[in-house]
Amino acid sequence: MMVVEPDVTNFDPYRMDWQRQNVETLCFVLMH
Repeated sequence: MMVVEPDVTNFDPYRMDWQRQNVETLCFVLMH
């Protein structure tokens, strides 16, 4: 069984948002 959704018990919205923003920035840099 693969867990796709993040663990709700250990969910950190600020950290998740930062990681998502960091990935988007990294992709933007790689694409351009």
